[in-house]
Amino acid sequence: MYKYRVYGLNVHSNRKLDCYPHSFDAADIIIEFTDSEDEARRYIGQLVFDGEPREISAPEGIGKFYFCGEKHIVVYYQNEDYFARYMCHVLFGFGFSYLLRRRKIFFLHGSGVFIDSGAVVIVGSSEVGKSSLAACLVKQGGRIISDDTTRLELNSETPYIYPSYPLRRLYRNTIEHLGLSMEGASEIISREDKFAFRDDGQSVFLNREAPVKAIVRIAPSDTKDVALVREDIKDAILIICRNVYNYQMISRSEFTGDYMDFALDVCDRLPIYTLYRPAVGITVQEQAAAILTEIFNRGG
Repeated sequence: MYKYRVYGLNVHSNRKLDCYPHSFDAADIIIEFTDSEDEARRYIGQLVFDGEPREISAPEGIGKFYFCGEKHIVVYYQNEDYFARYMCHVLFGFGFSYLLRRRKIFFLHGSGVFIDSGAVVIVGSSEVGKSSLAACLVKQGGRIISDDTTRLELNSETPYIYPSYPLRRLYRNTIEHLGLSMEGASEIISREDKFAFRDDGQSVFLNREAPVKAIVRIAPSDTKDVALVREDIKDAILIICRNVYNYQMISRSEFTGDYMDFALDVCDRLPIYTLYRPAVGITVQEQAAAILTEIFNRGG
């Protein structure tokens, strides 16, 4: 078995993955890969767990995931080329976010940036500018912890986020803004101009967990200036629910109640802001300045 550290968790795999190896005694998650559907079912039959396995087809015909309890994932893959190119992205995004919900561990669809002694998580709809704002904050001395998928852990008194490790999902222009080489990037399936970026010790990344100071939603508006507004509890809960990774699964999944409990817990512990910005005429530097001033008490 191969050993890895992913999102702060110890992972066993029966197949070598494009990840960084890690040494540990006990595994948090065990993954069995096979290119035979019959063998996948044999794996499942040998496992001991409560309830029935949950079978979900992976996107783009890659194969199927079988979620067995809170610890095991059995993956039947149909295409070796797709496996080599895309499996880490699909597994560590969709696959992990689904499995870990069973353990009440949730992922936000957003970017985490470490600044000074804490982190801010930037959420919002696709292509609203999360990655560009994160890159700008890096220019101000921050470091990227995660991009696209951010694991938020609430078990301790202080909420923490964990790196989207070993792969970051970055747009091409973000990679260029950070001064990184495209040699560390590989194309993500079905995501135009977005790449899974391998981090090999780049100084713009932080490869450990960090305490969270706030969550900020970006929202284009018809205002003339940037406004960073702290939300009341009702709107804050809606923001968290709508920015959980794979939000579209909420209404038809067994996790609906857990989403609400998670959102309530987050809003009880962290301030939730909306960064209102005009659709045109405002630079990303001005947006970053609002966050640095309000949340990190930097300058005026």
